[in-house]
Amino acid sequence: DFMAALVLAADRGPDDPVARAAGVPCKSLTPIGGIPMLLRVIDALNGSREIAAVNLCGPPETIVNQTDTLKDLIAPNKANWFESQATPSTSAYHVLQRLPEEEPVLLTTADHALLNTRIVDHFCRHARGSGCDVVIGIARHETVSKAYPETRRTATRLADGAYCGCNLFAFLTPRARVAADFWRQVE
Repeated sequence: DFMAALVLAADRGPDDPVARAAGVPCKSLTPIGGIPMLLRVIDALNGSREIAAVNLCGPPETIVNQTDTLKDLIAPNKANWFESQATPSTSAYHVLQRLPEEEPVLLTTADHALLNTRIVDHFCRHARGSGCDVVIGIARHETVSKAYPETRRTATRLADGAYCGCNLFAFLTPRARVAADFWRQVE
């Protein structure tokens, strides 16, 4: 079974500090090692053996229309584009309602510059094998800190230690779509 991918690519608007510092129209087009973050994410998804289709939510249509890279990206048979909504949760919910409910979906964000095909394949394979409706990717804070000592990450304390979110979410069953609605209500 393959999964559809959903990439949330909206940002805080024209005043996004990362976009402003990079001189790009939106955060997801900020280059990392010369390659825009969004393209790094799309390349990781397109290289995966687990992903059947890529869906992109955002950036705004005005930015898509003025950016050749984005126009090429959402050309037929590459990625489906959806207008972003007011918040990440409403954007995710909006797109999930338009995808077949029996199709499992991997959700990630356009600023996930460290995402690679190996991570996508590993997460999707293990998520599908979990028997769960929804799977959320997390990593031990200690592991992230050792690998990237120069970055500051938010740690969430759980009973067995501190964890960081990985911006990877799997909505695996029709029931999982309820979790997207719940996220919308919480946000």
